[in-house]
Order: sequence, then C-alpha cells, then structure tokens
Amino acid sequence: MSDTERIFRRNRARTLARHSRYALACVLAFCLALLPIAPRIDFGEPAIEPTRAYAGPAEFLTEKLADETIDFVDDAIVSSLDYAAEKTGYNLFSKAADLLTLPSGKGDREIEKLCNEILSQLGAVDQDIKDLGDQLTSEILKLGAVYSTDQWANDRRTLTEMAQKYTDTYNYYQHFLDATQNYSKAQESGDTQGAEGFKTKMEGYLQNFADSFDPAKTGDPISFASDIRKLASVCCETYPNYGVQNPAGSTLPQLYLLKEANGVCDQTQAYEHQKFATISAQANECMEAFAKLAYANRLWVDYQASLSPDGQAPAQYLTEQETVINETVQAINDLGAQAERYAGALMRPYDFNVDVDMSYTERGSTHMYGHYLAFSRPIDLNLYAVWSRYTMSAYQGKALNGSAPFLLLKTDHGALVHRDLIVYERDTMPTPRGTNYWDYSTMNQDWYNLVSTYDSNYRLVEGAGDFAALVNPQSYALSGGHDLFSYLTGYGDMDASLLPPSSTTALIQKWYPADKTHDMSEHFDHPGMVGSWCFTYDYVADLTNYTLNQSSHELSNRVKNANTSPYHYDKNLYDQSMLVMLTGSSSQSHTIGIEQQPDASITVRDDNGNDIASGSHRRSSDKLSIILNAGDSFESLDLMDHRGNVLDTLLTADGFNLCADEHGLVTLSTSMPYKDCVIRVTTKNSAPSETADESLCSIEGVVDGQTFAPGDPIVFSAEGANVEADHAWGAARLRPSSWRIESLSDGGIVEVADGAWSAHPFEALLATGGLNEGMYRIVVTFARERSEDGVWIDMGAPYRLGRSFTLASAPVEPEPAPGAPDNAGPAQGGSALAATGDPLPLVPFVGIGIFSLIACAAAAFACARRNQPATRNDRRAARR
Repeated sequence: MSDTERIFRRNRARTLARHSRYALACVLAFCLALLPIAPRIDFGEPAIEPTRAYAGPAEFLTEKLADETIDFVDDAIVSSLDYAAEKTGYNLFSKAADLLTLPSGKGDREIEKLCNEILSQLGAVDQDIKDLGDQLTSEILKLGAVYSTDQWANDRRTLTEMAQKYTDTYNYYQHFLDATQNYSKAQESGDTQGAEGFKTKMEGYLQNFADSFDPAKTGDPISFASDIRKLASVCCETYPNYGVQNPAGSTLPQLYLLKEANGVCDQTQAYEHQKFATISAQANECMEAFAKLAYANRLWVDYQASLSPDGQAPAQYLTEQETVINETVQAINDLGAQAERYAGALMRPYDFNVDVDMSYTERGSTHMYGHYLAFSRPIDLNLYAVWSRYTMSAYQGKALNGSAPFLLLKTDHGALVHRDLIVYERDTMPTPRGTNYWDYSTMNQDWYNLVSTYDSNYRLVEGAGDFAALVNPQSYALSGGHDLFSYLTGYGDMDASLLPPSSTTALIQKWYPADKTHDMSEHFDHPGMVGSWCFTYDYVADLTNYTLNQSSHELSNRVKNANTSPYHYDKNLYDQSMLVMLTGSSSQSHTIGIEQQPDASITVRDDNGNDIASGSHRRSSDKLSIILNAGDSFESLDLMDHRGNVLDTLLTADGFNLCADEHGLVTLSTSMPYKDCVIRVTTKNSAPSETADESLCSIEGVVDGQTFAPGDPIVFSAEGANVEADHAWGAARLRPSSWRIESLSDGGIVEVADGAWSAHPFEALLATGGLNEGMYRIVVTFARERSEDGVWIDMGAPYRLGRSFTLASAPVEPEPAPGAPDNAGPAQGGSALAATGDPLPLVPFVGIGIFSLIACAAAAFACARRNQPATRNDRRAARR
C-alpha cells in the first residue's frame, strides 16, 4: 500500500461533522502557517503601547538574521524562511486527504480559497526570485562581453545544479496544491470524470514529492545535513554548525561566488551602485538555495505528520527541522557578512537617478558700472532662469575606486546651450557724426542657479580634469580609455537621450565680469563709436578623446575663453549644447527624518551607539543601526526620500515575524543614502502620512530682481504652509525657521548675513550700509515638521526659497519680464546676444585697441581723439 493510500484510508474514518466543526479554525491556521503572515489575529483595536510579549516564529529558532543580513536579503527569501521556521502549523497534506472523504458532488470551497491564496503567494515569491536570477544572469552576460567571467558563470551553474532538487520538490508541492484546488472545484460542479483526473494528479504529485527523499527512487535524494554543507562549499566562508562546538574543518578552503563577483565588478563596472546591485543579487541567489532547502524540509515534516496516526510529526523530524532552519540562517548570515564587506559602504541603486534641488531663483538684475561707464551710461540688465529649474533631474554616481561622487544634470527638458548663459543689450546714442553703440552683457541667472546644489553638497566643476571623476580607471581601460560618452552609456548605464551629444562642450565655474574685460574701441566702417561692456567666460571646448593620462597642460588646453562682445564672440557657439557636471565632497551630509507611530517606535543609532535625532545631519554611507519596537499591527519599515517615494523596504511583516524577539524588538542596519531621507514605520492603525504644500511658502517684501540703493534697509517676511495646523498625530507643516543673505558674483556664492525664527512674526530687517554694491539673494529655510504626540518633530529635508536683489547707486526698478521663459518647461528663447535698438553691423572687429580709462585725462584724450576723422594712414596702420 502506498503512502498516499494510507493517508486517504486513515482519514476516511473522519466524519463530515468533524470536518465542518474545524473548518473555520483550519482556514485561519492554514493561512497563518503556509502564507508568510505572522500567526496572530488582529481584532481591529489599536494598540497603545507595543509592550505585548512576542513569541516569534518558532521557539527552536535560536539563530537570528544578523543586522546587516536584513539589509541585503530579499523579501521573497524572508517569506520562505518565515514559513520554514514555524514548528507547528496547518498541514495541507492531511487536509487534502480529508477532502477526498467528502460525499460525491461536494467540494470544499475553503480549500479552493486557501489553495488559491497559497499559490498566489508562492507565485509571487517565485517571480521575485526569478527576476533576481534573470537580473544577475543578464549582468553576467553583459560583463562577460568585455571580461572573462567563465569561472564565475561555472560556479553559478554548480550552485543551480545542486539546488535543482529543492526547486523540483518545491514545484511538486505547487502542482499538488493546484490539483487539489481543481479537484475541489470539479466536485462542487458535479464533474465526476474531471474530479477523478485531478485526484490522479494529486496522487502523482504527492508520490513525486515523496520520491525526492527516497534513495531507491532517485539518484541524488534530498539529505538535508549533507546538502547544507555542499551548498556552503560554494557559497560560504564557514560551514554552518548549529549545536556543534568547533567542528573539524569548519573553515572552507576557498571562497567562490561572492569573491568572484567582487573581482569581476571591480574590473568591469563603472559605479558603486552597479557593484552593490550585483553583489546583492549574487548573495540572494545563494541565500535562495538555502531558503528553498529549508522550505522543502518544512514540507517534509508536514508530510511525515500526515503519515502519523496522531497527526504529529515524529520527534526525529522536528529535531532535524530545528537543525536545518538554524543552519540555514547561519549560512544566510555568512552571506550577509560577505555582502556587507564587499558592498555595505557603497552607493545604492536608489541614489543613481535623482531629483536634486538647486540654489535657484527665477530672476535677478545687475547694475553695469565701472571705469568709463561709471560717469557715462550705466545700465541695469535683467537676468532670467532660462534652462535651470528649482529641481533638476540628474544622474548621481560614484566611480568604483573613486573618492568623491558626482552629479550629471539630465537633458530631459533639452540641453543647456551657450546662448542661455548670456544676457545682452545694446544702447544707442545719436551724434552729429553718427550713432554710437553701447554693448552690455553679463552672465544670466542660470549660472547662479547651477553653481551649487541647495545643500552645498555639490559644486560646478572647475576644469577639464574634474571629468575624470566619471570613470573607474580599470573599466575605462577596458572600454578603450578615450571615449567618455560611450563609456557613460555603455558601462555607466546612462541613457544617451538624457545627455548632450558626444561632441558637447561643458560648463565650468570661471567667468569674468564686464568691468574686468571691457573694451572701448573705434570700429572702422562705422561712423560712430562702439563701446563694449561685455563679460567673458571659460568653458571646456572639447571632451572627445578624453584619456586619464593627460598632463595638466593638455587639460588646460581643453578650456577656452569666450568674450561675449558681438565683435569677438564665435557665433558657432550659440547653440552648442553643454554638459553640466557638479562634483561632491567625499563626506557629504544629508538629513534623516524619523517617523513614529502611536503603536510602533523607532530608535536610530550611529556606529558608536549614540541616538540620532530626527532632522539631524548624517554623512552619506554612514552605518545606521535601527531598533524597531512594534507589535501585532506592524506592516512595514521603509526608507523614503523627502518627497514620499519609497527607496527601500527595510522590513516587511514577514521579516518582523521572523526576526522579532519576545518583546517585539527587531534590530537591523542600513547605510545613510546620498540624499535627504526619512525612516517611516507603518502599522495597521497608521493614519495616512500628510505632506505640506511647498507652493504655499513665500517671501514677501522683495521682488525677484528688485534694486535698492546702498544703505536702504530691506524689510522682508516669510509665509509657511500649515504653520497653524492642529497637533493631530501625523499633521505636517512647513515653518519659516531661518534666513540668510548671499552675495552673488563671478567668484561664486558667499554668505554675508543670517538670522533665525522660532515663532511668529517671521519678519527680518537687513541693514545694507555695510554691504558692497552688487547682486545678492535672500534664502529662507522652511523646516519640514510632523506632529507626534502633540509635539512638532523636525523631519529634515528643509524647503528653501530664494529672492534676488541688487544694491546699486542708481537704482532702476525692474521691468516685467515680457516673454520670460516658463521655469516649468524648456527654454523659449532668451536675450542671449540679441541686440535691442539699432541693428548690429555685421563687420569683423578691427579696432585699434582696448582703452583702460583709469584716469579722467585718459578719458578726455580718448574722447578728443574720436572727434577727429580717421585718416587713410590711420586705417592702414590699424590694418597692419
């Protein structure tokens, strides 16, 4: 008699009454045991304090997932472990046999529902694991195209072959569930013939499952103790040894998969986040093999219980289950420690595609003065943000073996072109001799907006040498070592459509205002005088054939100088696109917010065990230790950006069930992102997280681009969002908290004054008597706060708003910005080198020189000289 027949005959004696009596209990028990859900019932009553003693998944699970392991292990694997770790639970093998004792024509809809739920869960787990394997296989194939990965690929194949029998057993169980569900449906519909067919399938899959463990039926039967060591020989540094003190040969002679993956990544990949993804995927592929082994062991224990007269698994199988699940966790912790060593401090994939806030103002103005113009024809030029935005999409990366991260601004709204940088205006003055032209230009608002991010973590590059931060020298050499743009797209996985063309120029920091570069010149073939009061800027003219062994002289030759006077400027530059790159410091600082709930709390600590306050700054890649105290209502622990996007789910309900101690405490670790972040705990009782509307924030009293006379006091105020909101748990507001005044010049941005607010009124007075003439910006910071237990808590990621103004002796009120480009869309023109007034004569510059009129006598001499008609000899001399 087969095992299947014994099971069926033993269960035929059970009555339908007994079946009905236990139906609801079985539904609940089955859901809790086979689905990865904590075995507790929620009655919908919110817990006030997470103080309930917590039993954990099984009393014999003494090994716990290590803090760093939780940071790497995939949710699908955690779900498998959660089920495998349960010592008792609902046994589908017995329940399926019960189904066959029902009267003809009767199915069990609860069985149908349960099978469907289990299959859905298992299908989701399978898909997650398949995606993980596909991702890794794709990565290896791509890396193998540029570097030999034969050994790595061969060892992965070995792992897959060793784990295949567990995959097969796992699949037999899924098919058994599917046949059971279909048998019940056929019974319910009265399809006797169909029911017999599905009954035969049930018996077949159950027999296949049992044969997997029978040495007489298969050449490589499942043997849990030896199989764990075989898997460990490919994956681990140390053999799992639950219950054994200092076993002989516990240290493995050689480490394979993760060590191989680490070496290949260093040789072939460009950036840290790519290596993190590959190391994580390889670690999880190894972890998945162990998890399926433990899952198959749990099914084997259930199967043995179904054969037992009392429905309980014999003690020997429970003892084996205890060893298997604990050694599985040991092996997974071994893999987690390796992954932490190779990738724990690396930038994460969620930091690669970012939306970064810039030091932005929409418009400004500058007073053109100095030397000759100071006592002749001063003028104000209005500046506008043509290409830049408050929030810019960017690639953020850090090259493997590099020291500092970078930002490459994307061209999703078109590329920055040279004409966007230039504000130009022409003034005219009729004279008896002819019309005099006065040309003015200065750097547009975009440069001030792009020179740094709002948090000052990144600044615009200074020269051609800074672009070396984009490459890992080892993989750049593999790529050929000279084509920067093909490397970014081929090795760096950047989208070519979001970068300027490969022949692009690049924006850098340095420019020279008009008072340093002006020229006052006669231009022949024009009867009047042309006065040029135009600025000059530097740019990287060529990034092609970019090698890492360039000398400083070769790098400096890539930088060119552009005088924006119409008589000097190369018109071919007008519409050439520019690459915009910013480099960051090696020790960046970002804010971390911590969101609590009434029935769950979080404590975050640094490496030294010190508590970290919500709203404080931490360095990117610093290790964060998170202690979660929760109860039955826990749902998830998420790492988020300040815009509410989930970066990473740190802990699921399954993970909490697996890892919580008897007090409901879980400790885990992660790394600080390269951006402002929030750690949020969510429970069944959580109210929806609120956000304050940034568009409601404003600065009153100063208009962008307004001009004030030196010495005039400037009074301004700020309005926040929901500042007077009630203190309901989870309410959010943006409160004006501080202000600063920045001086804007060709040298960059320098803070010259600051202040803070703690309560209404949010007003300030700036005395300008000690400030030099020039451009300035008011920046107001709005604290992002959340109400918790009647207290406003700083969540970090403050919002900032800027208004520019000018101090000038001859104030000119800014005019409305007709046709000013909409900051929400692509540039629609601008005033770059577009003359107003009389048309610009299209003649080459043949002036007789640049007059540096530093004395009134020199100025008078120049004016007298210009009143005399030019002679033929003068013109010949000039031409020579």
